[in-house]
Amino acid sequence: MTDLEACEPLISFIVTCKGRLEHLMVSLPRLIGQRNSKVILVDSECPDGAGDWAESQFNEITIVRIQDQGQFHITRARNEGLKNASTEWICFIDADIISKH
Repeated sequence: MTDLEACEPLISFIVTCKGRLEHLMVSLPRLIGQRNSKVILVDSECPDGAGDWAESQFNEITIVRIQDQGQFHITRARNEGLKNASTEWICFIDADIISKH
């Protein structure tokens, strides 16, 4: 494997979030720690400011902010994240996949 191949992301983790910042604070660092991956966070008008928090903590992720008029639509959020993925493999993850407790 060449150095370039080792650096190229193989998988994109697309994380959707609305009102789950507490959970995202646990799950997002673990996803970012995965080798050869890209993390895309979709902030669906998160009242907790998930996108702002992530932006202040991590510069290596892509943050997509969408307006949802107060109603979370997971398929729309995932599709918006997918537009920013360039890897062959995609993994959709919810912010609360790992519990703080």
